[in-house]
Amino acid sequence: MRKLWLIPGSVITGGLFYMALPPVGQGWLAFVLLIPLLLAALGQGFAYGFIGGMVAVMTAGIISRYGLLLEPSMVDGSPGWNYLGFFLFGLAIALLSGVVGEVKDLNFKKCVCLAAWGVLFEAILLLVLPAHIALPLHQSKVALVLASVGGVWIVSFLVYLFVLSVVMLLQKRETQLAAGAVLALGMAIPLMQVSPLGEEAIRVVAIQTEAKDIETLSALNESAFDVDPDFIVWPELSASSIAAGGDTTVLEQYSKDSGSPPFVTSYQDSAEDMPHNTASVFAGSEKIGAYNKRKPFAGEKNLHTAGTEAVTVSVGEHRARLNICFDSSFPAVMRDGIREDQPDLILLPTLDPPAPYGTIQALHAAYTPFRAAELGLPIVRADITAYSQVVDANGAVVAEAGSGTEEVITAWVGKPRWTLYRVLGDWFLYLCGVLAVGLTVSSIRKKKNPLGVSQAL
Repeated sequence: MRKLWLIPGSVITGGLFYMALPPVGQGWLAFVLLIPLLLAALGQGFAYGFIGGMVAVMTAGIISRYGLLLEPSMVDGSPGWNYLGFFLFGLAIALLSGVVGEVKDLNFKKCVCLAAWGVLFEAILLLVLPAHIALPLHQSKVALVLASVGGVWIVSFLVYLFVLSVVMLLQKRETQLAAGAVLALGMAIPLMQVSPLGEEAIRVVAIQTEAKDIETLSALNESAFDVDPDFIVWPELSASSIAAGGDTTVLEQYSKDSGSPPFVTSYQDSAEDMPHNTASVFAGSEKIGAYNKRKPFAGEKNLHTAGTEAVTVSVGEHRARLNICFDSSFPAVMRDGIREDQPDLILLPTLDPPAPYGTIQALHAAYTPFRAAELGLPIVRADITAYSQVVDANGAVVAEAGSGTEEVITAWVGKPRWTLYRVLGDWFLYLCGVLAVGLTVSSIRKKKNPLGVSQAL
């Protein structure tokens, strides 16, 4: 009879998953959304659990297509991006759900082992696009402090561990204890939202627009002159036609003639075979730096050659790290060279694919606070259609544009902070590998498999 709970459990998890993630953003649901799915999958076999996980995330994708609980926004976006985004989440969740399906009886040791495997399943997605169960907590003070120590991985691990522990308590019929844990955490999380640092060291502007002509871009750019910013960020490839073939003469001349503060955007360079997607800062009459995007997204791999090196530029009194869009989804790419270069902030031109209700743009934007908290660096993110952001060095979103709008947002950000993650990198991910493999091997040797499957596992 328990197998009959697969569909309702998966659908409930899918609905909670959609509500937990931005743009709905009920982050506290991260600690409960997997419970219906994992409780239904427990002990029912790998295939049963895996299918349930995929049903759950695709349910979330379908709901996101119709924007439940959201104001009408960008309804003309491509729904295929919604389904692809949630499918990638589904791979990690479905693998974990499948393994839980092989477990007959949970204990705390198994919960730790399974939580570590959950993080490793997320890490496997680095081959395509990492998707973290931690993302709903992108504005939780506790989550961001933890990320500054062990990266987003430690947050995902603790979410998995909490959920699995609740499932364990429910399996042992400790219903009151499980309900109490969920209720206490659900009440505490909304009270622990991150607050801006309140420092005023660097004045920054992000321009959100789909425009690619110099007339529109210059008008938006000049609307920010009165706040005297240190940097202005235009969206990714907004200069693709202005600087055709990598010729940036028009941008350099505009920078000189207008007296513009330093601004950054990206364009296609003149590399043979396939051009790079290149970001540069334009200040005075100079083009400063040339960073080639290191993580081309999806079909972009057929259009642009991936870069290989980190780039930090000195502009006036400040040092700025250049990254582009999809780079921000990969912790190691963003961290590369940070300790040696010592930048003051990260400038991040972005071009997210338009999706219904800005769902994909919101999901991508949720990575930015984690990257800022991990590195202790402010990030200025300018997208073409939705959720352009200014994020301070502890991960707080201090300014954010809407969905489907053309906007110019302005904010102050403070100085960089020291973080352990900046020094040690993905140490907690490696620890999860040791925990997952070590606990599994140890149990096999003792003929007590923690996953409840054959010793051949």
